[in-house]
Amino acid sequence: MTRPFSAELVGFLARTTQVVLYFALLEAPAWQATFGKRALGIVVAGPAGGRLTVGRALAREAVRFLPWELSHAIIWRLALSPAKNSFPAWARVGFALVYLLVFAYLVTLFFGSQHRTIYDRLASSWVLRRGTSL
Repeated sequence: MTRPFSAELVGFLARTTQVVLYFALLEAPAWQATFGKRALGIVVAGPAGGRLTVGRALAREAVRFLPWELSHAIIWRLALSPAKNSFPAWARVGFALVYLLVFAYLVTLFFGSQHRTIYDRLASSWVLRRGTSL
């Protein structure tokens, strides 16, 4: 039987790492945007409206994808658990944390004068229309 940690590690390396690198490496250099953001005419800017460093971009994406990765970790442990018919308290707490993080991301985006998410605030990044400044 596969152990949950091994399954989660393979999933993290095979999928999550690729997604995080896609966003971070396209938003940090001269492009400052993924293909979708570019099509919408928006860019991710660092402090003072400049480019985001690769380190800041990676930190931004790590925090951004935290709920996604946490939910995968919980699901792997539930799926590979020998007790198939139970939904333990730790899983309920874990999913509550996932929903709390997603809710906090949305609240900080839609409510507040800056309209920046938690991960943007932590990385000192801004999402701007192309050609505008801070």
